Amino acid sequence: MPVTPPNQLFPPNRSGGKGVLNALAARKTTREIAQTPLPAQLLSDLLWAANGVNRDAGPFSGAGRTAASAGNSQEIELYLSTAAGSSLYEPSEHRLHKVEERDVRGLGLMVAAEFVRSREDKTPHVKLRDVIIEEAYKRGLLLLPCGKSAIRFIPPLVIQRDEIDEGVEILDAALTAARRRG
Repeated sequence: MPVTPPNQLFPPNRSGGKGVLNALAARKTTREIAQTPLPAQLLSDLLWAANGVNRDAGPFSGAGRTAASAGNSQEIELYLSTAAGSSLYEPSEHRLHKVEERDVRGLGLMVAAEFVRSREDKTPHVKLRDVIIEEAYKRGLLLLPCGKSAIRFIPPLVIQRDEIDEGVEILDAALTAARRRG
């Protein structure tokens, strides 16, 4: 497989694959998330399918996109976030432009913290994660596990500062209790 330069994507594969109805019929949720990165061609195809240029001229001005927008306003921006950082997808160039060099994965106010035994080898620490969730629950804070050893934080978008402070205090107490329990 050829190597792509940094931020350059393979040309999208615009033919083949399943039909839309077959894809919808096969759609399912899976709770297992692979630790391996997506193959370069698949990533390229997904970015193009989400917001790529599919025709030279849209209905009003500019190129048309795979993602519909009122009046071809093209207000959608697509970011790719990985452990290596975040990039903005540029549909007209079918390229990724690096915008952040660190891991900033999260969605809106949803963020996950992964618990590992060692920063060097990043071995998941499932027991610690589970004890933190248990201790937080005892104190009135509901936390959600995700992945192998992560905790998902999903506060409402209308959360108030005092509620954040209270949640952080409870989380701090849960972390302290989990450390004591070993």
